Amino acid sequence: MPTYANLQLNRFYLVQENENEELQLVQPVMETANAVLVFLHSDNAHTSFWRKKNAPLLEIADELSDEQITEYETVFATGGEVYEITEEEEEDWDEQ
Repeated sequence: MPTYANLQLNRFYLVQENENEELQLVQPVMETANAVLVFLHSDNAHTSFWRKKNAPLLEIADELSDEQITEYETVFATGGEVYEITEEEEEDWDEQ
């Protein structure tokens, strides 16, 4: 069974701690000898919590790539709307 010790610092993971719970996006950001500080990224808020490194995880569903992290941040920076630039807007931008 995976534990929080399996997560690398400053990476983003989709994890499930317990059966019948939804996946959560977490990012380990600091560690001590026996614990890890984790940021929980949710739709409306970001919180943090400490977990023992040996605390079990039901599943590590996925590790996000750098491209997926950028896409995630873009979606939430625009309030959930993905904005695509038209060719005209791109040309206007290039002229500036």
